[in-house]
Amino acid sequence: MKTTTTIKGYALGVMLFLATTVASAGNGGKTAGDVSVVPYLNTDYSLLSFVNIETKAKLSIVNEEGITLYTQWVNKASSAQKVLDFSKLEDGKYKAVLKSKGADAVTHSFEIKNKKIAKVSEA
Repeated sequence: MKTTTTIKGYALGVMLFLATTVASAGNGGKTAGDVSVVPYLNTDYSLLSFVNIETKAKLSIVNEEGITLYTQWVNKASSAQKVLDFSKLEDGKYKAVLKSKGADAVTHSFEIKNKKIAKVSEA
């Protein structure tokens, strides 16, 4: 009886080890963290929030032509919120992008109309 329990324990341990190894192998599905842009209260400002869970990452605001308008390096395992003024931006579509080495970029799309965020959407 004790031998059966011990064998089951070892088998469960090996299965858990293999499952974690397979899940962490490669970069497929691994992301840098999370990023979002939302209107800030009832003002002309916007709130940029991010959580970085990987190594050092780059946080960028990019316009629809792919031109980077803002960049900030983010330390490993950090989170923060930043109040940004988009009133100087032209109307159009923009993306907030969080990218770290070895992970998929996390993107949050938003649209500026009349100097304010008009529409926010994921990816």
